[in-house]
Amino acid sequence: GVLRPTAVSAAVCTVSVTSATGYVGEEITVTCSVNQPVAAATIAVSYDPSCLEFKSASGGNSKGGGGRILLDMDIGEDAIEVSYTIKFRALKASTSQVVVLPGQSDVVDAKSDNYELDCGAATVTVKNHSSDASLRSLAVSPGTLSPDFSADRLRYTVRVGNSVRSLAVEAAVRDAEASVS
Repeated sequence: GVLRPTAVSAAVCTVSVTSATGYVGEEITVTCSVNQPVAAATIAVSYDPSCLEFKSASGGNSKGGGGRILLDMDIGEDAIEVSYTIKFRALKASTSQVVVLPGQSDVVDAKSDNYELDCGAATVTVKNHSSDASLRSLAVSPGTLSPDFSADRLRYTVRVGNSVRSLAVEAAVRDAEASVS
């Protein structure tokens, strides 16, 4: 018989990034994961440095800044699935992307074969803290709030029967970005 050449393709490896949401000035964490056993990995990730400041990344000799992070890990023969935790400080309210750069990334299996990479991207949403801490409504149960609710009022009286052991307070914020605690 005649031998016909066959195409051999590398195994596909997915490099994904998780989306995240946070507030200006706070730490935001995203995770970059590889879904196949890895002996060595160099993964390049881009981000918008006007929105996010790189703080740290777990694993190996990871480093970054200025819009690019290089996640570098050499595991050796005991190939494992890897995951990197990347920490940013949120600089301004924005929606931006954290993107794995396929042309600048390299993932190798235990046989030193390069994986074909399927690289992902994720959205990072940064919000401003609300500057409006006022309430839209305030209610109690059981009992009656006196005087009636007014956003400008700070003190109320609640009258309940002497058998009441607990009181539920329900407050709704005026600004959807604010919270009650």
